[in-house]
Amino acid sequence: MKQMDRVKQILGIALAALMALATFTGCGAAAADASSKGEGQDLLAQIKAKGKIVVGMNAEFAPYEFHAIVDGKDTVSGFDVELAKAIASDLGVELEIKEMEFEGLISALNAGQCDVLISGLATTEKRRQQVDFSDPYYTGKNLLLMNKKNTEGMDSVAELADNKIGIQMSSTQQVYAQNNLEPQGTQVTYIGSMNTLLMSLKAGQIDGIVTDDTVCRTMVISNPDLVINQNCTFPSENPGEDSTAVAIPKGESSLTAEINKTIARLKADGQMEKLVDEACALAAQNAGSEE
Repeated sequence: MKQMDRVKQILGIALAALMALATFTGCGAAAADASSKGEGQDLLAQIKAKGKIVVGMNAEFAPYEFHAIVDGKDTVSGFDVELAKAIASDLGVELEIKEMEFEGLISALNAGQCDVLISGLATTEKRRQQVDFSDPYYTGKNLLLMNKKNTEGMDSVAELADNKIGIQMSSTQQVYAQNNLEPQGTQVTYIGSMNTLLMSLKAGQIDGIVTDDTVCRTMVISNPDLVINQNCTFPSENPGEDSTAVAIPKGESSLTAEINKTIARLKADGQMEKLVDEACALAAQNAGSEE
């Protein structure tokens, strides 16, 4: 009887040891799997671990980002693209650009479909509630783009009440239009694509487009039939929101700090302004070759 009890005791100890080993092995495998997925790491560490940063953008907003034929190939170009390349280079990783609809950019970022957004995004308070922003890399202003043959009665915001104005959907200009143009009776058309807005303007379906100054500069270079109305000015409701910055998921301070270093370097040596000028010229050249 004592011998049987002894055997049971030994078997019990062995079974306990096997269960402990299985538990330890399972925890180790789970930890290894979590490590491979980047769980527990901040976004900067995850980007470096995978060797790639995924940048979301809407490549229909020249000169920020647009499609151009470069060396015979259709290429996403623009000064946002060049900024993305510089950030990737400084981080020591590859760059992947993921194109998507402008109005879906922030949702995609917060869903983890990309790491950051570089897409001409103004730093509005509404967006700040959803994402963090880098330091500004460009500060622009709104201008009125119109046909040369139709410049009458559009020299002030008040005069736009009798006109049809095009605005890119989900842009800061949309907020301006809803607060200032719609209440005075201006007919405002909201379209997601800047290219479609341009075609509508040239076809006479709208009388003007309110958009960023760099976009206006590019459009005028490539479209001799268009002109910027310098008389019509759009006072900023929120001067602090006129700047363009990189959108980053909330709380990713390490990644934000690294991106800010790249932006500071490009601005300090004048490279950022050079990239803007080159993008405007390329966008105008590309648009001219398509006509």
